[in-house]
Amino acid sequence: MPSGEKQSVFAKIKAALMRALKDYEMLMGEVLTEKGLITGAQLKEALKLQSDQFLRHKDGVGAGSEPLGVIIVRLGFAKEQDVLNAIREHYGIQVESLRDDIAGMVRRKRQEAKTALENHTATGEKA
Repeated sequence: MPSGEKQSVFAKIKAALMRALKDYEMLMGEVLTEKGLITGAQLKEALKLQSDQFLRHKDGVGAGSEPLGVIIVRLGFAKEQDVLNAIREHYGIQVESLRDDIAGMVRRKRQEAKTALENHTATGEKA
């Protein structure tokens, strides 16, 4: 493969990996508002409720904060299946329940993309 073509392929791969990394950095609330499942006001309300739950738990009262997706569904802002589908589609993860460790799965995917980008960049610099 000629050097110019090889550099072009490397540049395209690098751009795709950078887009993937950016996608994994997007927060769930941003994903749901971008997809039109909830409004900004609904997201703000759900985040406030989650924060209040966390603060109560931090003081030793209550059972802790619920995952954001659970709160959004409980408040009636979106259907669980729609939230799950948005998460699966955006992050490319196999999530079965809003109580799954979605944040952990996304963190792992983000790290995989970051490592792939670093490896690709290192390989491209050697070529």
